[in-house]
Amino acid sequence: MTESPWLTLMYEIYGRVICSATKPPPSPARDRRNRRSLPDGSRDTQGIFYRTPDNPALSLLRVNRQVNEEVSNFLSYLPTRNYHVDIMCVKESGLWPTWSIPPPLPGKGSFSAPTQYIDSIYATLRIFNPPKAMRSYFRNGLTFHLSYGQQDPIIDGFYGLLEAFFHRGPGFTDRSRPEDDPGVAPRYIVKDIIIDITAPPDASKHRSVIVDDLHYRPDRLTSRYAGHDDVSVAPEERLAALMSRHLEMLLSFTPKLLNKGMLVYEQMSGSFVFVVCGKEYRRVEVEERLHKLEEVYLGTDGEPDLDLRGRFERWRRWVDERRRSMKEGLDLSTHRPVQQLKG
Repeated sequence: MTESPWLTLMYEIYGRVICSATKPPPSPARDRRNRRSLPDGSRDTQGIFYRTPDNPALSLLRVNRQVNEEVSNFLSYLPTRNYHVDIMCVKESGLWPTWSIPPPLPGKGSFSAPTQYIDSIYATLRIFNPPKAMRSYFRNGLTFHLSYGQQDPIIDGFYGLLEAFFHRGPGFTDRSRPEDDPGVAPRYIVKDIIIDITAPPDASKHRSVIVDDLHYRPDRLTSRYAGHDDVSVAPEERLAALMSRHLEMLLSFTPKLLNKGMLVYEQMSGSFVFVVCGKEYRRVEVEERLHKLEEVYLGTDGEPDLDLRGRFERWRRWVDERRRSMKEGLDLSTHRPVQQLKG
């Protein structure tokens, strides 16, 4: 950027201040004061308790005119579009994300909003039993009224996080676009999402990765969640298996997940990578799965549903063109010609 030793040193300092990762909280018991639920009100975002990240770049910009100019120049050359989020998976309470401070990346508009295209999200997942002393606001954030065909609420929570990111970007700070209009595509495109599930930091037995140990019963969840309480398998691997299995169902356009699968194909350009304790567990290439996607217009009786067939074909033409534009980093149309495939 410059050959001045002084400015080189200043840029090094700015880099360490602005791009340093936020230290995640040690446990949910120590990090409740500033958390709030996502305001969408949908079932998918119930039990997601987030806090708005601070951004040290904003305070630096206010120091004086010289520092403002130096920081602005530094941000304009900032090469990274990679973000980190720590997610505490608090059983029967919810998912508690803590974003590393997202530096304002150069893009259209001002430095207050990141660019539309994100290279990667690195998500660290940690499993916790809920603290014994927890306000009702947090407790039972994820309920277990599981009927036939209903998804695991913790998986709905992960999808809710993903959907919130597509609409609001890193840190969920962008409120500039409508979220309740299914005819408007989300703004943010991400290439790769790395999900690193670590060993639980506490000494609990973790008889289940879904149910609180205090309320665990072998018959509390149906056989559709086989493996969630298999103590012969490490809890972090059980959660990885559960998440990757549901992702496969999502991308395979399982009938009850058609509309959710659409959004992933529309906003993801690369891969999901599941990592367990630092070692790759499974990789799912979104583009590859799209090419293998079969037509999904058969009705419940096995006969073609012509309306569903027409919607699927219109959506497929649109999403193929959209993904070609994504690869070139072009501005994308916000209009979705097919709001949903089913329903």
